[in-house]
Amino acid sequence: MMRAGMTCRRWRRLAALCAALLAAQLAGCGTRLRWHLVREPGDAAIAAALQEDDTSDAAPDTAPAPDVPSVPAPERLRTCCAFGADLRTQVGIVPLPGFAIGNIVGPDDLGPHKYDGGLLALNPGQDPSAGREWGEGNGLVYTCRGGFIDIAHVRDYADWTIFLSAHVFRGLYQGDTITLSDKGGERRIVIRPLTKEQRDTVGARELAIATGQWLAFKLANWHEIATWHGWSWFRAFPETASAFSPEDVYSDLVGTRIAGGIMEASSAETDSLYEATMNIWLRRTLQRLGAQPTAVGRQAMFAVDGVWWDSSRRLPDQRLTLRRYLDTGPTITPWLVSDAGIDAATTALLDEHCGDDVRPIVLRNPDTYRGIALRDVATLEIDVSPALARRGFPFPRPDSQRITQEDFAAIIAAIAIDNDAQFGTGADSPSRQ
Repeated sequence: MMRAGMTCRRWRRLAALCAALLAAQLAGCGTRLRWHLVREPGDAAIAAALQEDDTSDAAPDTAPAPDVPSVPAPERLRTCCAFGADLRTQVGIVPLPGFAIGNIVGPDDLGPHKYDGGLLALNPGQDPSAGREWGEGNGLVYTCRGGFIDIAHVRDYADWTIFLSAHVFRGLYQGDTITLSDKGGERRIVIRPLTKEQRDTVGARELAIATGQWLAFKLANWHEIATWHGWSWFRAFPETASAFSPEDVYSDLVGTRIAGGIMEASSAETDSLYEATMNIWLRRTLQRLGAQPTAVGRQAMFAVDGVWWDSSRRLPDQRLTLRRYLDTGPTITPWLVSDAGIDAATTALLDEHCGDDVRPIVLRNPDTYRGIALRDVATLEIDVSPALARRGFPFPRPDSQRITQEDFAAIIAAIAIDNDAQFGTGADSPSRQ
């Protein structure tokens, strides 16, 4: 008994020490600077400031002004959201009783944005204090004009757009290759330099933002493709139930559009400025989309139970999600619950809360910018992992396991055939069949 008591006290002391260390880490990393803008002067500016005697014949300063910061790559997991409400789970064949994921939130439930503010690192060698749950309050918000919005996806791909746009800007001058962390395969982005005439004609900053948005959405598409074919953060917990779920693609694109607006307003020059601005843009965007409180969102979600999802299933069962949104644009129209043929009570509730203006807000992810094809500016290359290959990945070229974003349409077409085989013809549409 004495030994057991000493053991318990030892464990309590250890737990207290761990808690103290965690608090110290959180206090330190909460104010850590991730990026800021430094405007480095060129030779001509230095010469003029020094009032050198003869600068009239000096060569023009052609180096690009670094008017975007060096932004670190997002590498953290925001732990949300499979489609549905009050989701039950199991590990293997063992149900977890008394545990359910509520999932539905309202716009007033959201907390402050943190760049790369997820819980777990994709690269195990990263500083463990760098990514904690920051109380972002992520979940699914129902909106009258955008359907269900996955806030974690919005935040993720806003962050990715900031990162990619900054790197593309520099690559437009000398070219660059960005190596990303492994996610269903080795990923890299190849950026090709533009001529000075091209940069001056279209505007390097504006082209970088458009390309960053386009690339971020392509990375989002790859995430859906990879999870459909079995990639997951945790081997013991597949994510096939959330691949191409009804809200994902639209939410991803919302994130890229928000980030583009923030950069156009020059509000991403420091991490703190970006995060504060993101809070405002997220709130105003949800208002524009007609975001509804939690209670309305829950009723909307249960109105499509049996059509878009199956509440009798437990995560990670792939058959939890019955309908998949497989359209990747360039035009993206959200699924509204009214498209599913909902019950009269939910229709009346949405009529009360949404009013007359329930026209969906259609988003676009353009393939060109001012006459320049974005595929000519940058390419997403993926060397698909052997694990996905063993699961029957539909390689467009039998002699190569390397794909680019140009192959996504063929791969998603194969997914559509597989989806119909599993869930029936029309399982990529919102309406009742």
